[in-house]
Amino acid sequence: MLNRVRRIAPLSWMVALLLAATFLRFVAWQAVPPGMRYDEMTVVYEADEIRAGARPIYMDGSAEEALFHYLFAAAQDFIAPHLFTLRWLSAACGLIGIAALYTLGHLMFNRRVGLLAATIATVAFWSLLYSRLGLRIIALTPFVLVAMIFLWRGFTRTHRRDFIISGVLFGLSAYTYSATRMLPVAFVGFAIILAIFNRPFLRQHGLNFALTILTAALIVLPMAYHIATVPAAERRLGEVEGPLDALARGEIQPLINSTLVTAGMFIASGDPEWLYNIPNRPVFDLLTGAIFFIAVILSLRRLRQPAYALVLLWLLAGLLPAMLTWPAASNSHSFLAQTPAFLLAAIGLDAVASRWPKYDGTIIAVVLIVLTTVSLYDYFDRWATDDTVRREHQAGVAQIARQIDQLPSDHPIVFSSGAVMHWNPWSATVFRLTAPIGYTATRWFDARSDFIFPRGQTDLTLINAALDDQSAPLDSRLIEDLFPVVEPLPTGGDVYSATHLVSSLNTRLITLTQAEVSWPLGAPGATLSQSVSLPVAFADRLELIGYEVRKPIVEPGKNIRLTTYWRALDRGVEPLSFFVHVLDEQGNIAAQWDGYNYSPYYVQPGDIIVQVHFIPIPVNFTEGTYRLQLGIYQSLTGERIPIVVDGHAVSDRIWLQTIAVHK
Repeated sequence: MLNRVRRIAPLSWMVALLLAATFLRFVAWQAVPPGMRYDEMTVVYEADEIRAGARPIYMDGSAEEALFHYLFAAAQDFIAPHLFTLRWLSAACGLIGIAALYTLGHLMFNRRVGLLAATIATVAFWSLLYSRLGLRIIALTPFVLVAMIFLWRGFTRTHRRDFIISGVLFGLSAYTYSATRMLPVAFVGFAIILAIFNRPFLRQHGLNFALTILTAALIVLPMAYHIATVPAAERRLGEVEGPLDALARGEIQPLINSTLVTAGMFIASGDPEWLYNIPNRPVFDLLTGAIFFIAVILSLRRLRQPAYALVLLWLLAGLLPAMLTWPAASNSHSFLAQTPAFLLAAIGLDAVASRWPKYDGTIIAVVLIVLTTVSLYDYFDRWATDDTVRREHQAGVAQIARQIDQLPSDHPIVFSSGAVMHWNPWSATVFRLTAPIGYTATRWFDARSDFIFPRGQTDLTLINAALDDQSAPLDSRLIEDLFPVVEPLPTGGDVYSATHLVSSLNTRLITLTQAEVSWPLGAPGATLSQSVSLPVAFADRLELIGYEVRKPIVEPGKNIRLTTYWRALDRGVEPLSFFVHVLDEQGNIAAQWDGYNYSPYYVQPGDIIVQVHFIPIPVNFTEGTYRLQLGIYQSLTGERIPIVVDGHAVSDRIWLQTIAVHK
């Protein structure tokens, strides 16, 4: 039977392998990963900005390279703004990487090494996990691999065009993930090795190799200039550079420890976090890991040969970020090392099989079966079902979105979570990208300080996801103010909790809408005002229809609890923030509160929004009488929303009642 297997053409093997890889990257795509990571939500947010017209060269807000975000923005226009599109893009990058890995392995070594490396990439836990997540890191693989293919073709054919194309692709790879910044280490090391062991090769290709590096540098230059001139762009590095910080203090032991841990990540102990690994799971099983280290030793013995030298230096450069930053052995930080690691494992397996040619097929089959079995079990069973992983992927919210038709339907449904605002819309984004496309028959808010009544309806069902990383149960004080009927529903199981609510909103508004308000006449600091009646419209977005101060007398060190009631006039998705100022008798701001606690994406005209503002009063606050000032501004720009009367803007803030601060 093995003889028949050997007669299968390499092209047929690759077709079968790519079909298998496609299956492994799409099977159970909704369940594994069990939802959407926070980092994926960041990709969605940045891609939305691009679709809205932004053209960043680097994502300063998230400190991320931008190329994958542009690809996702384009993919949404061609497919749909849905989680499947994000998963499809990652899978496509992974599949291109597998095909390119076969080509590179064939060019640099032999056809069997190429096939083995592609097979390992198809089934390995490391590559499978990132091929099924929507993170920018996966775009590194196809760009670097195809760049390496053209570089090696240049070495074998001496066509200058290949070196230029390689340089362009290496330059573009810098826009995928920061680990590519280690590639110059591999290139410089490669040139040094050639100068020592293979000067004829260096003399023949040195100028063209320099052309590749120069071309790449020109492509990278705009982003490099931006990062160098925008201090916030590289704040992410400061969050992870533990060993480097210690080294700057003259402590070398943390760097030594990190280096040893990273060196052992292939067989001993790997990435310690659940985010992108089973904690401390090594990259390979014991058998494949031993073969990997056989290949490292073999490559060191063949260091004079350019192919082996380049792979080893590529591996070393890829591991450097995991050695120099926290955590050691990170699967993400060392991602540049993934491809050379798979190549080395293939080189080792090819060498072991060649050592015993009579049993080569059996040896290869046993190693690949063990690797496949361990990897698939660890990924689909152990990793995907762990509670930490499910919580880190907002699995509860994703499951609710997929089962939206099965939720209680007797009353309008609203959802509560702590991750719904513009700056952290994790829950709302997971729901938006997982629910049926275009589904808007819901509202998202943080019920600890906010509530939305869809089009003023007061008989509702509140849903809280069971596995919400930032759960937000309904606040007891909101229950006291607004909900005489609170009935837990027995449905949902371990997916969500449901509560039937009946509100006294309309009764409360009869009194609250009679409150007198005024707006100041003149610039900030004015003491004269004009009295008006509610409602008061802020442009065409929201109108204030009532408010209530729980206690008009507050002790220093306590909070002023102001509850405002708003009616949505227009479905504007741009986030708005409320501001509340506590003004002294001279009109100066003595204390303040800013924020909002709902998702603007799902707000519809006619919705009633209840926002609770907790304004902290310091312990050393001066006693006296103060006035509350209220307004709205654009969260992204800081521009205040004007109050409009008869089509004219008359002010950008409104005065409410006075409060007294006394012990």
